[in-house]
Amino acid sequence: MKKILVTGATGGLGFATAEHLLALGHVVLLHGRSEQSLATAAQALSQYSDQLEIYAADLSDLAQVNNFIEQVKEKHTQLDAIINNAGVLKTNTPISSSGVDSRFVVNTITPYLITQKLLPLLDGGRVINLSSAAQSPVDIRGLSGELQYSDAMTAYAQSKLAITAWTLYMAEEIKQTQFIPVNPGSLLATSMVKSGFGIEGKDIRKSVKLLADLAVSKDFDGESGRYFDNDVGAFGAPHPDAQNTNFQAELIKNLARFH
Repeated sequence: MKKILVTGATGGLGFATAEHLLALGHVVLLHGRSEQSLATAAQALSQYSDQLEIYAADLSDLAQVNNFIEQVKEKHTQLDAIINNAGVLKTNTPISSSGVDSRFVVNTITPYLITQKLLPLLDGGRVINLSSAAQSPVDIRGLSGELQYSDAMTAYAQSKLAITAWTLYMAEEIKQTQFIPVNPGSLLATSMVKSGFGIEGKDIRKSVKLLADLAVSKDFDGESGRYFDNDVGAFGAPHPDAQNTNFQAELIKNLARFH
């Protein structure tokens, strides 16, 4: 039995992955944006109530993020894995309370803070970060709020390259924990895809199994720092910028401002 934190887990891919892990007998710390969505998810997972903890936080609000992290640290001294699944593409509040585009806050900055601040609990564990096939070169001004994006997909694609880059950086710097960025699959049947692209999307079952396996299976021992592309079902290469060590260093320097 392992203990796994899954963010953005009240619906879609996150919920299905949490349910799969619970069915395997693991303990899941299930994060959601609102108390209402968490209550609905907990009711749907009521048969696993003794394996389930719930945490509410709006991940675009860094004060709520830090409170969420402290709640986890108060209850736990050890975690086996974090799946940073939460993500946003289209939103009614594109600029967060910190003045930074919400895509960068939710998709890049918040997973970094969660990972950094929970690292002492993860010795020997794994961090699985959701990337995307949509990765594009990052304008670092987006991380400071100096640049505002008129196009949601541009901000999203840059935020996904950024999370891939810092995942690869951490894999090099921190050897006792495994860090794996993953494209779980393009155009999956999730609310993000439906609202963003107006299509139903593809079956998520293959992606659910992959995320669970990345978090807990021995099959992925020793794979830290490799990018898994589920569109081809194998490890592959992310966007070249994500592997650029100069960019990684600049990115980490900027992310450090949010500690």
